[in-house]
Amino acid sequence: MSKRIGKYKVSKKESEISLRDGGQIDGPLNMGSDIPFRAGGKLLVDINDDTSIYTLVSGHTYFWGTATGLPGATDNANAITFALPSPKQAGEYICILPQNAATINKLVGITVVEESTDIITYQVFEPTANNTALIETGTTAVGTHGTQNTMVKLAAQHLLVGDEIHCYAMSSTQWLVRIVGRNNLIAAGDIAIDPGNVGGYID
Repeated sequence: MSKRIGKYKVSKKESEISLRDGGQIDGPLNMGSDIPFRAGGKLLVDINDDTSIYTLVSGHTYFWGTATGLPGATDNANAITFALPSPKQAGEYICILPQNAATINKLVGITVVEESTDIITYQVFEPTANNTALIETGTTAVGTHGTQNTMVKLAAQHLLVGDEIHCYAMSSTQWLVRIVGRNNLIAAGDIAIDPGNVGGYID
């Protein structure tokens, strides 16, 4: 029985190779002109415990930081760990945008899913009188959670709506995480590399 794509009847085979209802492109896709792409936005509700790990996906923007998920609400006062995936190639990108009206009142950790092979170099910027200054930088180690310094640890009360976390894959084994503060909350010593917990979360 034939199916339709829009007003056109198509065979079963034509329907299977159509991407109208989703699907996977396994080969190169060449574009004949500039086509705008918008990364998918994900709303992350603050989970009610200190051991939750959000495993992120390349290409997405994450709106996070409130108990209800609504922008401008207060945070749920729980520690959180973001785990970056193992990049397939350089150039992958992930964005995290805090939505909380009051500062996050617990630890924030950023790590990788494959801690035995992947590392993070972090940079923190805050505004100054004339420009944006580099406040702190460091690089995690490969190894095992809970033993080597495989995580980035930000102390409590240092993220607020308006701050931005940009994650760029520099290679298939390295992420560059740039925290761009807009509220002058992060000072030298507020963020550092840390082994975290063997369970893969910050503590």
